[in-house]
Amino acid sequence: MKRLGKLKISLRLVIMIIIILAGVAPTVFVSLALVGSAISKDIDSSSIEMQSQVLIMADQLQSDDYLSHANTSSMNAVIDQIADIWDGRVQITNSAGRIVKDTYNVDRGRYNISEYVMRALGGETTSEYDDASKMFAIAQPLYSPTETVLVTSEEEIESGAEEVYQPALKGAILVTVDMSRRVTSLSQLQNQSYLLWLTVLLMMLMISVLVLIYVFKPYRRLISQLEHAQQGNADRIDVDTYSETARISELVNQSLQRTQALDRSRREFVSNVSHELKTPITSVRVLADSLNSMEGAPVEMYQEFMQDISKELERESNIIDDLLSMVRLEEGNVSMNISEVEVNTWLEGMLRRLSPIAKTSEVEITFESQRSVVASFDEPKLGRVVINLVENAIKYNKPGGHVHVQLDADYHYFNIRVDDDGIGIPEEALPHIFERFYRVDKARSREAGGTGLGLAISKQIVNMHHGSISVKSVPGEGSSFMMIIPLEYRENPAEAGEEDLEEMLQKEDRVLEDEVLRIIDGQEDE
Repeated sequence: MKRLGKLKISLRLVIMIIIILAGVAPTVFVSLALVGSAISKDIDSSSIEMQSQVLIMADQLQSDDYLSHANTSSMNAVIDQIADIWDGRVQITNSAGRIVKDTYNVDRGRYNISEYVMRALGGETTSEYDDASKMFAIAQPLYSPTETVLVTSEEEIESGAEEVYQPALKGAILVTVDMSRRVTSLSQLQNQSYLLWLTVLLMMLMISVLVLIYVFKPYRRLISQLEHAQQGNADRIDVDTYSETARISELVNQSLQRTQALDRSRREFVSNVSHELKTPITSVRVLADSLNSMEGAPVEMYQEFMQDISKELERESNIIDDLLSMVRLEEGNVSMNISEVEVNTWLEGMLRRLSPIAKTSEVEITFESQRSVVASFDEPKLGRVVINLVENAIKYNKPGGHVHVQLDADYHYFNIRVDDDGIGIPEEALPHIFERFYRVDKARSREAGGTGLGLAISKQIVNMHHGSISVKSVPGEGSSFMMIIPLEYRENPAEAGEEDLEEMLQKEDRVLEDEVLRIIDGQEDE
């Protein structure tokens, strides 16, 4: 059963079957319908003809008063002739149902009490075809040409009604015809139609093969190019014969581009990691070699060199810790410790811890809250994002600069915006600001002690909360970072709703644009 479940049906086989059925099925249906219609029409025309002949014969039998002179040889000859022409049987009965004439000469003198005869003796004309036995039967009453009977009842006569007479019923004529030979001869047309079916089948088979060869040629070319791409021998797929193949080519090319970009990113990542880890080790080695080469150096110099070595080792440790954190975040191996947090108090506490760093850099931190906000999130992880954004705003600021942190919320999300009036970020660097090991000013970043992973880790943490983080900046005038987080954490990001997410992103863009314009206007006023 497992082996059968893995079997795949070829699309070409499906299309071939559809083409063959599209050609053969109508042919079979039409031929069957035509044969059935021919049989039905033949039966109908034969019944009409026989009914008219029976009426004529009944009139002649009544006018000759056949039932009173049943031995009339001339009339018997006519009856026998008609029976031979129809290849049927004619029986004539008297009013008691006794057979006085039978063209088969089998039942003469016996009584026929069949339904047809009884209905005819009741004055009813019957004409029926039995499809099961393929027999056609006609029963016609026979009346006397001279005798009449009173049909008006005594009660009606006493009430003044006129006396009504009608011919007296003398008997009935029953004609039965076996239609099986006619039906069989017409059904032989069905045997001839088998040859037509076979011819159509062969034609449809040839047409389907030709169609499949032509239609699937671009798909075979597409499969060939995909195989080359899988082996690494092609960077692009180009099969645009049909809109479907063009769309497939476009999607595959996009996947190839993403794969190539991922490969480049991995190579760059390995290169950056190697470089970042090698730099502190090189510094430590240089410092250690310098100490070893100096004889009789004072203790103060040894202490200074050892402090530098300690800083480089600490930097190496920070890089490794950040790398491990980022790997765990990307692999999803980090559990979320969600708790309900009073965001205003939480932010104020973190900014107080960062105030000594701001004072050392001669930067002022201000906090503005539009309303009291309570939200559910992982407090330590999101705190790391806030600390990273505020520390960057302090590090890349200027003496006497300002860092403004603002908290706001609506019914679904709360947002934290960190604005500074520092050196800003060049426009060409903005798309790469959240990439691993990306630095706008590498010399200043290393001098400030950064690892180049802070913003990349921050973006991963925000994504884990199903939020968004973005940046707007004007070089020389300042930067504005904004992160938007759902008030209620959800395991499934789709629960936030596409409309809410779209509204969130639009609001984020509007707020950041307004803030950048505000910064520009402030610089112009100065």
